[in-house]
Amino acid sequence: RNKSLMLSFLEALLAVEHVKGDVSISVAEGKENLLRVSESVVFTDINSILRYLARVAATSGLYGTNLMEHTEIDHWLEFSATKLSSCAALTSALNELNHCLSLRTYLVGNSLTLADLCVWAALKGNAAWQEQVEQNKTLVHVKRWFGFLEAQQAFRSVGTKWDFSENKARVASDKKQDVGKFVELPGAEMGKVTVRFPPEASGYLHIGHAKAALLNQHYQVNFKGKLIMRFDDTNPEKEKEDFEKVILEDVAMLHIKPDQFTYTSDHFETIMKYAEKLIQEGKAYVDDTPAEQMKMEREQRTESKHRQNLDSIEGVTHALRTTEYHDRDEQFYWIIEALGIRKPYIWEYSRLNLNNTVLSKRKLTWFVNEGLVDGWCSVSQHLRLYGIRGYCSLAPEEELDSSTVKRQFIRLICRYLLSACLCQVIDPVAPRYVALLKKEVVPVHVPEEQEEMKEVARHPKNPDVGLKPVWYSPKVFIEGADAETFSEGEMVTFINWGNINITKIHKNADGKITSLDAKLNLENKDYKKTTKITWLAETSHALPIPAVCVTYEHLITKPVLGKDEDFKQYVNKDSKTSSAPKEKTVPAVSSTSAAPEDSAVLYNRVAVQGDVVRELKAKKAAKEDIDAAVKQLLALKAEYKQKTGQEYKPGNPCIAAVQSVSTKSPSSTVENPSLYDKVAAQGEIVRKLKAEKAPKAKINEAVECLLSLKAEYKEKTGKEYVPGQPPMSQKSQSSAVSGAEPAGPETPEAKGLFDRVARQGEVVRKLKAEKASKDQVDSAVQELLQLKAQYKSLTGVEYKPVSAAGSEDRDKKKKEKENKSEKQNKPQKQNDGPGKDSSKSQGNGLSPSGAGEGQGPKKQTRLGLEAKKEENLAEWYSQVITKSEMIEYYDVSGCYILRPWSYSIWEFIKDFFDAEIKKLGVENCYFPIFVSQAALEKEKNHIEDFAPEVAWVTRSGKTELAEPIAIRPTSETVMYPAYAKWVQSHRDLPVRLNQWCNVVRWEFKHPQPFLRTREFLWQEGHRAFATFEEAADEVLQILELYARVYEELLAIPVVRGRKTEKEKFAGGDYTTTLEAFISASGRAIQVWSAVARWQL
Repeated sequence: RNKSLMLSFLEALLAVEHVKGDVSISVAEGKENLLRVSESVVFTDINSILRYLARVAATSGLYGTNLMEHTEIDHWLEFSATKLSSCAALTSALNELNHCLSLRTYLVGNSLTLADLCVWAALKGNAAWQEQVEQNKTLVHVKRWFGFLEAQQAFRSVGTKWDFSENKARVASDKKQDVGKFVELPGAEMGKVTVRFPPEASGYLHIGHAKAALLNQHYQVNFKGKLIMRFDDTNPEKEKEDFEKVILEDVAMLHIKPDQFTYTSDHFETIMKYAEKLIQEGKAYVDDTPAEQMKMEREQRTESKHRQNLDSIEGVTHALRTTEYHDRDEQFYWIIEALGIRKPYIWEYSRLNLNNTVLSKRKLTWFVNEGLVDGWCSVSQHLRLYGIRGYCSLAPEEELDSSTVKRQFIRLICRYLLSACLCQVIDPVAPRYVALLKKEVVPVHVPEEQEEMKEVARHPKNPDVGLKPVWYSPKVFIEGADAETFSEGEMVTFINWGNINITKIHKNADGKITSLDAKLNLENKDYKKTTKITWLAETSHALPIPAVCVTYEHLITKPVLGKDEDFKQYVNKDSKTSSAPKEKTVPAVSSTSAAPEDSAVLYNRVAVQGDVVRELKAKKAAKEDIDAAVKQLLALKAEYKQKTGQEYKPGNPCIAAVQSVSTKSPSSTVENPSLYDKVAAQGEIVRKLKAEKAPKAKINEAVECLLSLKAEYKEKTGKEYVPGQPPMSQKSQSSAVSGAEPAGPETPEAKGLFDRVARQGEVVRKLKAEKASKDQVDSAVQELLQLKAQYKSLTGVEYKPVSAAGSEDRDKKKKEKENKSEKQNKPQKQNDGPGKDSSKSQGNGLSPSGAGEGQGPKKQTRLGLEAKKEENLAEWYSQVITKSEMIEYYDVSGCYILRPWSYSIWEFIKDFFDAEIKKLGVENCYFPIFVSQAALEKEKNHIEDFAPEVAWVTRSGKTELAEPIAIRPTSETVMYPAYAKWVQSHRDLPVRLNQWCNVVRWEFKHPQPFLRTREFLWQEGHRAFATFEEAADEVLQILELYARVYEELLAIPVVRGRKTEKEKFAGGDYTTTLEAFISASGRAIQVWSAVARWQL
C-alpha cells in the first residue's frame, strides 16, 4: 500500500487492532482501500468499513451502545473527514474539538469508540497538526487526549508498524484531482484504430456534437490512428451545403483534424450490391408497405405480408455512438454477419444532456424563429458551437477529461459546470479590468491623493499578459455593496493601490451611504486580514466607458424535461436582463403613420401567415412552397416593424393594435362566440376521427378545416384560440344582442339537460360493454356529443360528470394556486383530517403522511437550520423536515417521498393501532384504488365535501377511456355497494372491516408536508351494526385509541370533541374529532375524525 493511501486507511487499521480478538481478519498492502467480506460483498468507503467492523464485533463497543451514541459517532466520522482534512477549517475545528474534550476522557460515552479512532487518525496524518506538536503550540485538552490514546498499546502498534514520516510534508486539504479516465477500447492497437464522426448536415452543431467529436479525436490521437469525418447525406430534404460549410468551420475551431472526409452517398452502389446479395440468399426482402402502415404494424408487432453498414466498408475499427441506438445493435451485427464482412466494435456512451436547456435541432430552431434568443450565436445557450465561441476547444476538452468516460459519461451537466471548466482555461491568461454598476456606486474622498497614472499588471499572477494604465485621483468610486460592509476606522485594501483607512461614513435620512471619507495608509503592507475591493477614479484624462451588464438566466425553467413533456410550457421569456438596457426607439407620429386599425390587421396577417408556414412544415410540403411562405412571412414581419416601430412577437401585439382590438364596435365581435363554438366542435370531430383510426386523408381534411377556423378566430379576436377560454365579450355580447342572460347550470332546464347527458352516457357505456355493433355505438356517441353541445350552449360551461355543473368557476380559482410552493405559506387547518374512518353506523380513521409541492429540493449549503421558527415558520418547517431526512420533494405538485425516518413513524403507529383494533374484533381487508363513475354517483353524498378534489383517469395511453375512472378519495363509494351484498339480515351483523391504503385528494389549497397533501397514507375502518347504540359506543372506543396514538406515541396533546352541524361529515348523524394546537401559528388542526350514521 502506498503512503498516500495509508493515511486515509489508518483509522481502519486501528479498528482492526481493536476487533482482531473477535473477528478473523487479515491486512495486506494493495493499490486501493477495500474490505472484502465475500466475492459479492466489498466495501470501499472508509466510514462504511469502520461501521461494518464495529458492528461485527459488537462486544467491543466501538459503535456505542444506543442510538444517541450512534449519531454522535457518525458526527465525528464526518468531522474527521471534512473539517480536520481542510487547512482552511483546521483552526476552528481544533477549537471545537478542544472545547468538546474539556470535560471528557473520550469523545463519545465513557469508553473508546470509532469517534476517537477516526479523529486521532486524522490528526496523526495531518502535517499542520504535527508541526504544532513539534512547536508545542497545541491546545491543552486536545494534546492531553491525543497523548493519552497514543500511549495505548493498539495505537503504538499501528504507529510503529506503519511509518508516516514521509507524509509530514503533505497538506491535509489536498484534494484528488477532478479527472476521469477514458475506457480502454477492446482490441485497440497502436496505429490500427480507426474512428469516425458522422454529423448530418441538417443543422448547426451544438455542445453534444462537440462531445462526440472530441471523444473520437481522443482515441485518434492516443492510438495514433485515423479519424474519418463522414457527412450522413441520406436525408436530402433536410440537408444543405451551407450547413456542411459551417460544420467544417466548427470542427476546425475545435482543433479537430480528420484524416479523411467522406459521404454516405459515396457507398450507395456498394450498399445496393450488398442488399441484392441478401435478397438473393433469402436473408432480406423488398417491402413496399406504405410508411404509415409499416409504422402501425411495427407498433402493433404485426408481421409484414412480405415476410415468410458503412463502418465496415471504410475500415472503422471502433464505432462510438450514443445509447439511443442500442436496440439496433443486433440488427447491425446480423447484417454484418450475413454479408460476411468485418465487424467493427461498438462502444456506447450516454447522450449529453444539459440542465435547463434543449439540444434538439428542431427545438433550437424554434427558439431562434420565435426571437427568444439572439440568433444562432446566442451566448445564453449552447445553441451551436458558434454560440459558445467563448468556450474555446480547450474548455470542452477539459470538461471531457474531468469526467469518467463510461456509459454514464456526462449524462447531465449543469451549464455552470461547463462555465467552470472555461474559467480554468481562460482565467490564467485573461486580463483583469474593472466595471461598476452606475446606479450603485459610492464616492470615496481621499484628499491627500494626487491625480496621476501608473502602469500595473493586467493579470496579478501572469506577467506575460502585459501592463495596463490605472488612474488615481482624490475622488474614486466603489460598489455600494462593498461600502455597506465598511465601518469607520476600518482598513480596506484597494486593489492596485494599497491600504486605505475609512475615516467617515456619510448617510442620508434613509440610512443609505452617500459617500465615504478615507485616508491613505500605503506604508502598511499587511493585506492578509483586510477586505479587498475594486474601484475606478474620477478623472478628465480617462473618462469611464459606458457598458451594459447583461445577465442570462436559464432558457428552460425546469432542470430536466420528461420524455413526453412539452418544452414550450417551461420557456423563460425573460432569460436575458440588462442593467442598462438600450432605450426603445419610438417612431415619431406623422401623417403617414399607420393607424391603430392598420397595425392590428397587419399583426393578424403575420399570425395567419405563421400558421400557414407551420402547416406546410407539418405536411412536409415541397421545399419551394415552404421557402416561398417563409419569405412572405419575413416580408410581413418587416412591414409590421416599419409601421409599428417594434418587432413582431407572438401573443404580444403593439399597444396600438391592442387598442384597436379593444375599441372595435360590438357588432364586430358578436360573431366571435359562435366562431369559438365552431372551432370547439371541429376539434371534437378531429379527436373522434383519430380515436376511430379513420383514414389519414380524412383526418388531414378535418385538421385543415380546424386550422383555418383557428386562423379566422385569431384574425377576428386578435388572440389564439384556447380551449375552455371563450372570448371575454361572449357573455356581454350575447346579452347585448339577445337582451337576456344565458341560462346558468343551476336552472331547472340546465339540470334536466345535465341528467339527459348523464343517461345518454350510461347508454353509450352499456352498448360498449355489450360489444354492440359499431353503427349503434356511433349513433349513441353522436347523440351524446349533441347533448353535450346543447348543455354547453345553454349554460356556457362544459359538461362535467359527478361534480356540480356550477363548480367550474370555483375550481378554476383554486387551480390558480396549484403550482405555488407551500414553503411560502404557514401551515393551515385542512378541511378533512389526515385520517377518517366510517361505517353505515360509525367510523374512525388515521393518516400521518403528507405530500407537497414538487418543485425539487432547494440547494442548501450549510448543515444546520438557517431559518428561525419565530421569524419564518414556513421556511423553518421546510428545513426541519428536509434536513432531518424525513421527506424529499417530488416533481408532482402535492406529492412527497417519505424517507425511512418518517416512514418508520407510520410503521410504529400502524403496528400499535392495528393490534388494538384487532382486540375489538376488527379484520383487515383491501378494496381497489379505482372507483367507477357509477359507484361515485351512487354514493355521491359521501364525497360531497371534496367532490372538486377527486382525481380522474381519462386515458389509457393515447386512447380515451369509455368512461372516466376516479382515484380513491375515500372508500365508502367502493365498500358500501359490497356491504349491501354481504349484509342481508341482522344475522350478518356486525361487520368490522379496516383497510390500510392510500388516498388521493387533489387539494387546490397550498399543500403542506404532513398537513395538507394530495396523496397520503391512510387507515379507514368501516363497521356496520344492528343498532345505533353499538356504533356510538365504538366511536368513543376508537376516539380513545386515536387519542393514545397522539398523546402516548407522538407526545402531542389533543382535545376530544364533536364537529358542528355545518362541519360534520356529509351523510353522517354526527362527527367526532381530535383537534391539536399549533402553537407557532396559533391555529388548531384536525388530526382525526369519525362519523356515525343511522340507516335502515
